[in-house]
Amino acid sequence: MLKVGDKIRILEQDHNDADVDSGEILRVSAIAGEDGCFGALQEHEADDEFPWEFHLLEEGTGWEKWEETK
Repeated sequence: MLKVGDKIRILEQDHNDADVDSGEILRVSAIAGEDGCFGALQEHEADDEFPWEFHLLEEGTGWEKWEETK
């Protein structure tokens, strides 16, 4: 399950009408549990900006959880 601060990698260009590129890494900024949506921002965007909206059920199609490897 995603939580605020996690990162996702976009799998398809302009997924869910978000202006993001395939392969781009975004950070989760908000979770709206009831409707299965969450907001994510690009790294250069401030926390007070309106996040791009994604759906939790689209994991593996439009986005995937991303973890840095050391």
